[in-house]
Amino acid sequence: MKKKITVTIIAFLCCSFIANAQIKDGSVLLGGQAYYSNTDYGKSPANQASQKIHNAQVTISVGKALKENTVYGVNLTYANYFQSNIGQSPNLYDSKSNSYGGGIFVRKYKPLVEDFYLFGELEASYLAGKTTYKYGSGNSTNGPKTSVAQLALTPGISYQLLKKLQVEITIPDIASIQCSTNTTEGSSTKQNNFGFPLH
Repeated sequence: MKKKITVTIIAFLCCSFIANAQIKDGSVLLGGQAYYSNTDYGKSPANQASQKIHNAQVTISVGKALKENTVYGVNLTYANYFQSNIGQSPNLYDSKSNSYGGGIFVRKYKPLVEDFYLFGELEASYLAGKTTYKYGSGNSTNGPKTSVAQLALTPGISYQLLKKLQVEITIPDIASIQCSTNTTEGSSTKQNNFGFPLH
């Protein structure tokens, strides 16, 4: 019987260190997000080896308020994905991908009540990744190369937890325009998307 165990750690506290209690002109923002997921599907009749998936992503944000309640900045992102024992025994293989990227953003804050802010962030970003496959024989082959360009809108709420620390809750990519390319040996696939991927 297939068993699924998932362990997920989300640090979308998006801890933002603001140099002033108010988001005034000249304030500096240092923040980030971290995500980790570990899933174990156990064994199945077709696959006598336990299949596991590890997924992690880290984003670092740096910004500066060029006018009151408006922050301009950059994001840097690293993502790692690993899946073991794909396919059916005895022809099993592992898949691993690493992605790197970054973007620029503008974030507008609107004070609500004391220590609470509503904000919206518009970001243009680019992410590029490469996948490799490793087989039981020890041989490795190159998988597809992926590149994604995206324009996304993200709303959220910020709370002034300490004098120079804000904790944020966001709804990632409530609206986005995305252009992606998948390239393998001898072929290339391009895809354009527009949507409201609520999650």
